[in-house]
Amino acid sequence: MSNDELIAEYENITKDLVKLFAKKQHDYGPGNIAEFGEVGVLVRLNDKMERLKNLITNGLKASNESIDDTLSDIASYAIIFKIVRAGKWDGVKQYDIKRKKEE
Repeated sequence: MSNDELIAEYENITKDLVKLFAKKQHDYGPGNIAEFGEVGVLVRLNDKMERLKNLITNGLKASNESIDDTLSDIASYAIIFKIVRAGKWDGVKQYDIKRKKEE
């Protein structure tokens, strides 16, 4: 693919991500993200990454959502994380996850 074709493909994927985000926001609303903020998004990202890692490293066929669906969810959560981190997601509760150094 040429660079222009790659850019066009990237645009197509991000347009699909916007549609996915709109559908999920309709179903979930903003509260599921606002309730746990960055920590909640990290947990969701970790769940998706663990699922992807398990399927790929073990050569498994997905029985629920496809690997492409999982990748779309990961990309969407990364964008959501950027929105939350920028302070643009209303009502977000912040949790301190810093751990004390062991003595």
